[in-house]
Amino acid sequence: MATTVLEIPGDHLRLFWDTDMDQVDLEQHALFLIPRVLEHGTLEQAAWIRRYCGDARVREALLTSGAERSLSARGLNFWALILGLPQDWAQQCIAAKLASPWRR
Repeated sequence: MATTVLEIPGDHLRLFWDTDMDQVDLEQHALFLIPRVLEHGTLEQAAWIRRYCGDARVREALLTSGAERSLSARGLNFWALILGLPQDWAQQCIAAKLASPWRR
């Protein structure tokens, strides 16, 4: 049986207020879930997603899926440091955010 979002510790509904929880599966939707938990979740929730998915999958989600757009500049720097991502990658993502008219 697949792990559901309901197994995320704490108030997970706050993280996924706009999502039909009956349609979400952690295996199938990891690339959507990981950045949201890292950016808006508690440290307990972030530790849980790292344990469940593994740091390699979390890194992959951030580096390959465009998920970095979901993280703030602070979040990008923090998770790049914690996960051992290239610092120049984080700086490029932040520069792109600052160049955007939406400036998140």
